[in-house]
Amino acid sequence: MTIGPLEIIVLGFDGNRFTGDIAAALEDAIDTGAIRVVDLVFARKDADGLVTVLELEDANDDYSAFFEGFDDLRDVLTDEDAMKVAEILPPDSSALLALIEHTWSTRIAEAIRAAGGRLLASQRINEEIMDELRDDLDELMTASSRRAA
Repeated sequence: MTIGPLEIIVLGFDGNRFTGDIAAALEDAIDTGAIRVVDLVFARKDADGLVTVLELEDANDDYSAFFEGFDDLRDVLTDEDAMKVAEILPPDSSALLALIEHTWSTRIAEAIRAAGGRLLASQRINEEIMDELRDDLDELMTASSRRAA
């Protein structure tokens, strides 16, 4: 069985506000076969700086109710992983650490290996760079449509 690339994502929330929207979006991605959620861990820092780390099975109803369908989680992320994230959280905020497998890429990976190929490099493009690229593309499209008119 081919395993897709694994990625840890860390989502932060000011004021310890967490809604179920993220869980629903993750479920949608799982249903399409795009990802598999391998593990989830919550880290919370209260206004006084006290840190709480919660595995999903230990989480209170504020968190666990959103993730009822996530039964096949593995204990890969540790409390130490969550504590490292919690150290950089500002007071009165929280984070969700999610280890996801990019299952969409397994067929591609198999084809690459069958052809004798291998991945030489990969890099995630951050949101700020994407915003700049969108702005540049918008300018190019606007300039192009002005010349065509």
